[in-house]
Amino acid sequence: TSGEIVTEADLAPIVTEAINRWKGILGANSPLIGTLYNLDYQVVNFNDLTLGHATSDTIFIDADAAGYGWFVDETPVDDAEFTAESSEADGKMDLLTAVMHEMGHAIGLKDLNESKDPDALMSERLEAGERIEPDTNDTSIVKMDDADQAAMFEESLLASTVQHRNAWLVEFLTENAKGDYNPFEPIEEIYIKL
Repeated sequence: TSGEIVTEADLAPIVTEAINRWKGILGANSPLIGTLYNLDYQVVNFNDLTLGHATSDTIFIDADAAGYGWFVDETPVDDAEFTAESSEADGKMDLLTAVMHEMGHAIGLKDLNESKDPDALMSERLEAGERIEPDTNDTSIVKMDDADQAAMFEESLLASTVQHRNAWLVEFLTENAKGDYNPFEPIEEIYIKL
């Protein structure tokens, strides 16, 4: 059904389809798929225009899609409602796209600036009545090879263990420490125990 408020029961078939679509993008044997199966989902009330939020182990979905209402697809395996001239999806936020986007965050992907690629799954904004279906040419998602995927998985695991407690540490270890930039400029060596 499509409606204003989403329930956790509404989420179940959407989550299943979202994981299936991620399998199509990453490959069914990707270690990142296991991360998606282990996520919890909660419906909450955000007080702003936030549709969803992901932590290392939970995806939070706004109950009323920031006031737009959710389109909860009864047939999530197809996108027919988004090819019709008018449908129940018009004017509502697509729950499947929002869940897939938040799953992307859970496996370590960041938001993209909408001005650079507004139609990418990881774009920071979603338009009402729109479903974004990424393909294997989406450079914000696709791995180059298994070595890159393993590195991405390791970073995702690192982020998941300390993300909500020590966000600065995740940023330092996964971004800043990759190059020559060191904001601390230590006099002696720094040891970080994980």
